[in-house]
Amino acid sequence: MEKVKKKLIVMTVLLVVASYSLALAPLADFRAGGFPTVLAYMISSLLWGGTIAGYILFGIASKQRKQLQTKKQKRKSTQRPGIIVFCSSVPATVVDTVMAVSFVFTVFCLITGSLIPQPVQFISIATLIFTAQFHALINGVNFRSAFRFRPHQRGKQKKEEQKDDSDKEE
Repeated sequence: MEKVKKKLIVMTVLLVVASYSLALAPLADFRAGGFPTVLAYMISSLLWGGTIAGYILFGIASKQRKQLQTKKQKRKSTQRPGIIVFCSSVPATVVDTVMAVSFVFTVFCLITGSLIPQPVQFISIATLIFTAQFHALINGVNFRSAFRFRPHQRGKQKKEEQKDDSDKEE
């Protein structure tokens, strides 16, 4: 699983670079010539290159994870896709919360228009893009199996496990 974990970390870095390259967009201009034009092409390359490379690595990591799984684990992994799962672990809860806040702030920026400075708006959009992508990934099977995230325990199940633990201590 170490190889899968390394690929997922590199993929996360690529998605961060791709998403936050948008923060440089106010400085770029395809029509200006010179440095702003070079910066515009660089931003486009970082955005699309990072996203495509990140998802290629994700596909490779997913294939490796499936090969490393035992038959018992394969039967167990009939889970929902990460895109429709929210707050499946503590790190996922943090990412989902940041995604919700950045979504609300981005909508606020769109409504208020020029009240918020343009660089702040681009950073908000970049954060929303990254957290939306990372939400689907961190709530998915690959991250949970590679990093051994413990799912949140819900009501009755949590009480039963606490009871079992106290019975073992006695």
